[in-house]
Amino acid sequence: MFRIQGNLHRSAEVFHCVLELSEGRYFPNGIGYAHLGMAELTYEWNDLAETDRHLKEAYRLALEGKLDELHFNVALALARVHRVRKEWTEAQRMLDRAEQLAYQATQSAQMRVHSFLGIPVLQEQASLWLAQEKKKQTFTLLESFPITTNYPLAYQLIQQTTHARILIVQQKRREALTILNRMVERAKAARMVLPSINLLKALTYLADGDIENALLDVGETLALAEREGYVRVFLDEGAPMADLLRWAGSRGIAPKYVVILLSKFEGESGAAPVIKQPLIEPLSERELEVVSLLANGLSNQDIAEKLFVSVGTVKAHTSNIYRKLEVSSRTQAIARAKDLGLL
Repeated sequence: MFRIQGNLHRSAEVFHCVLELSEGRYFPNGIGYAHLGMAELTYEWNDLAETDRHLKEAYRLALEGKLDELHFNVALALARVHRVRKEWTEAQRMLDRAEQLAYQATQSAQMRVHSFLGIPVLQEQASLWLAQEKKKQTFTLLESFPITTNYPLAYQLIQQTTHARILIVQQKRREALTILNRMVERAKAARMVLPSINLLKALTYLADGDIENALLDVGETLALAEREGYVRVFLDEGAPMADLLRWAGSRGIAPKYVVILLSKFEGESGAAPVIKQPLIEPLSERELEVVSLLANGLSNQDIAEKLFVSVGTVKAHTSNIYRKLEVSSRTQAIARAKDLGLL
């Protein structure tokens, strides 16, 4: 309940409590789901080593207890972790196992849900193929995603998010936004907090050139993210999200947390270096140096002597700094640089 309301820290408290109370006892299903819950939280916090540890334990308990439902959910979680590490073969292997377990569920009364299980499998398969740039295979999945209201809301949202994501890849952004906007309203009515939908909506607006609406959505999510420590929901969207975060930071939207998130992109496998400044046009190394000297109270002449350049060069740097920071005075530039975490 806490997780679906966006309260990650409260969720962690509950799972820790379950694990502490079960110490020395053997309740494989409850303990297994507590480990799975912690794996999902540590994944979101980008602590993948802890995610691996919790998933390994949940997987062991699922196999020992012959708990097919837990096994299914752990297999899906493992598929996602392998995917973000670009371990394609292992990701597909885990996904195939989840699909097999979903099929077996239709033959068994052990699992509480049956026909719904194919939805998260298809979602992860789409994500895996998109990560591998297998667009043709992904597009065929749309035939497996007829929009239906027969499923529980959580599964409908998974289904429609995947549908919207595929439409975006097909450049059908208006159709995708119609679906995403409807999903946001339904989630809010059910008091569900799903930052991934808001961020996908923001990226769609950004791709459509609608910066203001993109910033509204990402701003709402950043407020929650800074409080609860959301990280992977941003990282998993890749380079376009880094661009959107710089837009947000340049407008003064959670600039300090934006810098933290941008720094995380550098740790992604195969990711190009990401400029950490929350500015659309970042300051150069020399301009950062000039800002620091301005903050120390040095005059243009003092800065010129310290940097071994002319006063005219210092004035040119200062002019560029004012333009990039969208200010008109030294005092404003220093204040703005502090707000953006540049000093």
